[in-house]
Parts: sequence; C-alpha cells; structure tokens
Amino acid sequence: MSVSQSVLWFLLELAVSLCLFVNVLHLAPASSRIRIFCAAVLTLLQCLCLICIGQVFLNAFVVWVLMILSFSGLWYCKLCWAIASSLALNILSNCLFYIFYLITGVYRPDFLEFGDLFGITVLISGSFWLKKKIPQENLLTSMSRSHYFLIIGIAFADFFLSMFSSLLPGNRAGQSGENVIILFIIIIIAVTIIILLLYLRLQHYHTILQQTNVLNEQLLVLEEEHFHNYQKKITDLRAFRHDYNAHILAMQALVDKGKTDELNDYIRNLSDVREQLHFVSTNHPIVDAIINYFMDTSPKDIAFYIDGKFPDPFFVQGIDLCVIFSNLITNAIQAVRIQPDPDLKEICINIDADNKQAIITTKNICSERNNVPANSPDHGFGLKNIRNTLIKYAGKLDTESKDGYFFARVLLKNTTV
Repeated sequence: MSVSQSVLWFLLELAVSLCLFVNVLHLAPASSRIRIFCAAVLTLLQCLCLICIGQVFLNAFVVWVLMILSFSGLWYCKLCWAIASSLALNILSNCLFYIFYLITGVYRPDFLEFGDLFGITVLISGSFWLKKKIPQENLLTSMSRSHYFLIIGIAFADFFLSMFSSLLPGNRAGQSGENVIILFIIIIIAVTIIILLLYLRLQHYHTILQQTNVLNEQLLVLEEEHFHNYQKKITDLRAFRHDYNAHILAMQALVDKGKTDELNDYIRNLSDVREQLHFVSTNHPIVDAIINYFMDTSPKDIAFYIDGKFPDPFFVQGIDLCVIFSNLITNAIQAVRIQPDPDLKEICINIDADNKQAIITTKNICSERNNVPANSPDHGFGLKNIRNTLIKYAGKLDTESKDGYFFARVLLKNTTV
C-alpha cells in the first residue's frame, strides 16, 4: 500500500466514525477548544506517521482517541461506539474477502482494499439513512455505565478476532484448516453480536416498562387526589348553598345602610370562595385530575381557560393523556409565570375530540426575551415525550409562535376505526 493510500484509508476510517457520531448518535462537538486543537494535532501527527513509516494497524486506536476528544458526552459512551464503529467497518470489509477466499481458495491481499471500500460506503450511507429515523434522545447514548463497558469488552474482543481472522489466509496451514478456523471465528463474532443486540433490546423494553410503571403510579396518586378534592369541593359547595340566603340578606343589609366599602369586601370574599369551589370537568377523570392539580398548585395569578370535553369512551389511553397534558401545561406555566403583566398570565386549553380523532390546543403568552424557546433543553424532553406518545395514534405535534403567543397543537387519530 502506498503512502497516499495509507493516509486516505485513515481519513476514510475517521470519516466513518464521524458520520456515526453525528448522524446516528447525534452527539455535539466538544465545547473545549483545547480538545479540538489536540484532536487536530493528533490527526496531523497520525498522517505524518503514515507518511514516514506507513503504519496502518494503529489507525483504529487513533480514531478512538479522536472521537473521545472531538465530541461531548461521557468518555466511555464515546469509546464504546468508536470501537463498535471500527468493528463494523472491519467485519464488513472482511466479508467480501472471506467470501472470495472461501469460494475460490485464492489468497488476494489486495482484495481487502475492495472490502474496505465496501464497508466504508455501507456505513457512511447507512448513517445518513438512519439520521432521521433515530431520535436525538435514544438508547445508544442513555445506557448505564455497566452496559457501555459490556459492549466495549465484547466489541474489543470481536475486533481482535476479526483482525486475527484476516491474517489466517495464506499461511502454511492447510486450506481446509484455515476455512474451519475462519468460519469458527465468524460464528463466534456473529453469535456474540446477536446476543448483545438481544440483551440491549431487552434492556430497552425493561426501561420502557419502568417508565410506564412510574407513570401508572403517578396516575394513581393523581386519581386519588382528584377524588379527595372532588369530595371536598362538593362538601364546600353544599355548605355555600346552605348559607346562600344568609349571604343575600347580609349584602342587602349593607346596601340598605350604604356601606359600600364593606359590601365590596364582602363580595370579594365571596369571590375567593367561588374560586376555591371552581372545578374543571373535561368528561375524563385523568385529564380532570391533571388540570385541577396544576390549577391548585400553580401561582394564583395564572388564569386557566378550558374549552371542550372528551367523549365517553375515548380511544386514547389515560397514561398517554397524562404525558400529553402534563407536559403541555408544564411548558405553558413556565412561560407564563415569568411574564410581568398580570393580565397576560393566561393559559387557554381547547379540546376538540370525537371517536375518530382529537385535537388538543394550548395557547399562552410568550416573548423572545422571557420565554424559553421550544428547542431548549428545558422544553425538549417534554415535547419529545409527547411526540413519542403520538406514534401509536398516527398523530403529530405542531408548535407555533404568532403575535406574541405560543401555540401547541396535538393531533391524535383513532387507528382502530
């Protein structure tokens, strides 16, 4: 291999890892200029080493260090997927060589270059294909440390097995013995990768079940609190109705005596009682519990306006409505509570639902100076959770800022109809 080819293969292997980290893992570049500078210097030194001594075997190790330096995030997460990237490239590049050798029995070392080109093409094009299919928050970057080190160990072992298998053809042993060893190594690598993928898949389902269990527990707490609040408001309303005639007589007496100030105070106190007795009903117990919970716990100067009701029965599961409403209202409260004008501290929720589809819209004041943008970390997780929930209903979430107001529209469809 010529010097120019050695440098080219190193840069192509580096490009594969960069595409994987940017397109699939969605990792941001390192914020430290020192780390970026060190990565650039290391790349230059590796190219100089390849020009001087033509060493290729160390390319993978240099790429691993470059990925750790160039991107933000946990170092073992970056090391894990850097090794996995090198392993995938090595396996794909050896596939054509193995197939050619096992079929023809002819040892062609130069044929490895065609395999390398094949692996690089598949991985780079595949990373761009997966870019829009894999969300930014995914299992690949959110596993526990033990899982990353498990993958590192397996990938590291498979990487060296793959490297070793590529050295077997052409030695002094018999061809049949070489074929058996190569097939055995390929089977070991395939089995370990399949077992690892199945394990990670099970861990993913386990995480989903844990999250579902937490949401179910929160729903039970909300429903219990909703039931107690409902009973309390009914009791208070009965007490208010019992004293209704007495309140009328008291206000009439204040009017007859011309005590306007006392009358205003009396009416204001009755208004406070009316606010305490106010209870939102959307014809869905879980949504009622969530909205009334936020109305009771949010600052008193924030006004809620609810319009619309859900049909009974409704096709959306209660746990999904919990995710949608809790995140929408939380984001709206965060934006409204920092507004200086008390007249603008309003949250409007509109519900337009039937047995075929539902549209849930929230509207609240926002400003570029005071509101946290929707693509910030504070809002990102809530909106992503909503979008993940909408997948099963073929729905979508649209956000829009218009005339100083922020609109969030959620569309859900009944896919069983």
